Amino acid sequence: MQATLATERQDWQTKATLYGNGVNDAEAQALVLFRHSQLPEADRPSLSDWLANGAKEDKFLAPVFRGSQQGQQASSSPAQGSAAPAPQTPQKAPHSPPKPVAENGGGPAKWTPEMVQNADIKDKRANLASMLRDLGY
Repeated sequence: MQATLATERQDWQTKATLYGNGVNDAEAQALVLFRHSQLPEADRPSLSDWLANGAKEDKFLAPVFRGSQQGQQASSSPAQGSAAPAPQTPQKAPHSPPKPVAENGGGPAKWTPEMVQNADIKDKRANLASMLRDLGY
């Protein structure tokens, strides 16, 4: 029971360290922990020391920290007394994705994975059955 308690405390401490350094996404947390575990064991600093000093120079972790710094800047802006930034509205694509086209002008149209990925939600809802059929589901 004591071993379980110690393990749980260590896990919570690790999560608190990650959250405290702006690493909130589960996948980003796994990447940070993996990169930390790959450091030479003899010279490996504690996770909190590494996050404070060395992790930001890791080329694989740069996007993780770049995203967390943007989030911290956005959350700290209103606290500084400046006006809150206007909420950004999602921008529509300049053109709608291509519709499936029947080959040689005849027969049923075929949905490709790229077309499904780029289709908007209304097209996906309206054409779900044909998409699944064309993709082999």
